[in-house]
Amino acid sequence: MAEVIAVTAFCFSCINFFLSTIPTGVKVTKAYLDCAEKFRHYKCKLAGLDDSFTQWRIIWEDFDLGRRKEPVAEILRNMQDLRKRMEEEMKKHTLTTAEEKRWKQMRRRLEKGKYRAPPVDNTPAPGKLEKSAWNARRIFGLPEKEDKKFRRSVSYVLWKKDIIEDWLKSMTESLDMAEKLCEQELNEQTAGDFEPNSQKRKTEDVTHLKAYILNLETLAATLRTECIAIQETDNWALGLRAPGFGRDVASWRKVSGVNIELRFTKEQFHYNLRVPYQKEDPQTHASEGKISEFLSNHMTNPDNATLSTSGIQLTVRNPRTFRTRPIGSLFKSQPELFRETSESRRRWEFDRMGLVLGALNWAILLWNTSWLSDLCCDGLQIEKDMDALDRCMQTFTVTERNQHPLNLRNLGVVLAEIFLETPIRVTHDDLIQELGYERFVGGRWEKISPLKIGDEVVAKTISAQLRDAVFFCLTSKSALEEYHPGLLLRFIDEIYTPVNEWYKDENSNVKPYAESLKRIPMRVKRKEWPMGAMDLPAEPWQLSHFLLDLLRIDYFPFDKTNTYFLKSAGVRIFILQLIWTAVVACTVVILMGR
Repeated sequence: MAEVIAVTAFCFSCINFFLSTIPTGVKVTKAYLDCAEKFRHYKCKLAGLDDSFTQWRIIWEDFDLGRRKEPVAEILRNMQDLRKRMEEEMKKHTLTTAEEKRWKQMRRRLEKGKYRAPPVDNTPAPGKLEKSAWNARRIFGLPEKEDKKFRRSVSYVLWKKDIIEDWLKSMTESLDMAEKLCEQELNEQTAGDFEPNSQKRKTEDVTHLKAYILNLETLAATLRTECIAIQETDNWALGLRAPGFGRDVASWRKVSGVNIELRFTKEQFHYNLRVPYQKEDPQTHASEGKISEFLSNHMTNPDNATLSTSGIQLTVRNPRTFRTRPIGSLFKSQPELFRETSESRRRWEFDRMGLVLGALNWAILLWNTSWLSDLCCDGLQIEKDMDALDRCMQTFTVTERNQHPLNLRNLGVVLAEIFLETPIRVTHDDLIQELGYERFVGGRWEKISPLKIGDEVVAKTISAQLRDAVFFCLTSKSALEEYHPGLLLRFIDEIYTPVNEWYKDENSNVKPYAESLKRIPMRVKRKEWPMGAMDLPAEPWQLSHFLLDLLRIDYFPFDKTNTYFLKSAGVRIFILQLIWTAVVACTVVILMGR
């Protein structure tokens, strides 16, 4: 009985063995074939990651990542190491065509219950140590040379599949993280001024603009350090000439360079200094003592009106060139000059265009320099050549003023003051730790909000673009962010472009007036800015030039309709009488003193 039970148990065991082993074998072969298919999928996915990485490098490789440079570099190193390991593992376990065919045959045999297969070679039965390998060859029908790879592949299928997927997922996430860090840096450097699909163009712009601006800033900073340090010179001012067509800051990609113009005084002479900057000429990117040496050598010979060395020009200014008083001072002390009924209104509207565009153009170009760090209307003046009054430029005098350290807020205040013709200043509320604004009305300062300033700008100028530009300056969080040259791209889009559009519209409106200036005698043009608005020279020799020029009556064909001439002549005779009386009085005082 025991023998019968043993035989029966043995039979059931064999049946159970075959029933459990055959499905397992089928599963193994199916898993391995699926894995082979996945390997092809992994290779395609890895190739896609390679393409993404190549595209990433095209966009970001030359971009300065700033403080995110090291984190991104660490991510890339880990990605490269992981990619190398993946490639080695996948190459090691990828099936050949013959191997894949044999696995498919094995799967069909197992599905039909053909567990054993005839030997694939005539190798005799091995010893005990090699029996398991010999049995594997008989069971699965594998050649001996493929037996080792077969066993390794089976084990690889059972536990490496998820690991490879994790590796691919890790590489994808790492690349996404690197791109996210780069976009964050680009976002900071441009104050968010880029679209998701424009990274390539924007990173190129930032890289090129950075090289252009940093070299220009270096030259401008060196000029300020060297020039102001020169002894016996004073009244240094930066020229803010309005840019010519196609040569403004918005055209920086296609402009070869700019000329930095400075004004200064030494003894009784006033000088114009022009220093060229060419972005393709490294010799113009830094002064290295050339400017101070040039000035020291040439200011000793002021009789030579124009001197030039390596593109640097030093010119003795025309004695009949004068400046208005600071615009901020005129807004506060002589607001009647800017009223619609004022005789100087047309002249102001004409000069205002160049004042706004010139100041804004140079403010952006020299944003991160000490020249424009204290920008305010109390330093802005309009310079006029009495021999060519239709040609004028703006200057910004280097003095200590009450400005705010945030350049963008100061620029917004300057634009608002010029458009509204009213003094405005930045304030700080210590209680709520916020900035505010005040305007000067009726002899006292009153609070005014950025929204109110914007409403008044659009009411005064009939331009929503100007309102948006001013409002951006007064409220944008870009003012609080760390400076990057890429910020200037947003300033060009948000501030300069709308102001430039306004300038073009205004220019077309005042063209008839500009043409009429060429036909009006010089003394009549000069009277459009009254003497009270002019910055009278401090030196007696220049004051005499100013008074003689004011009193001079040149011949021109008399026109009965030109009543302005009659008024002008009467005023001159009256001033001449006052001067004569003053001279006599001074002479008497001197004689009595002796």
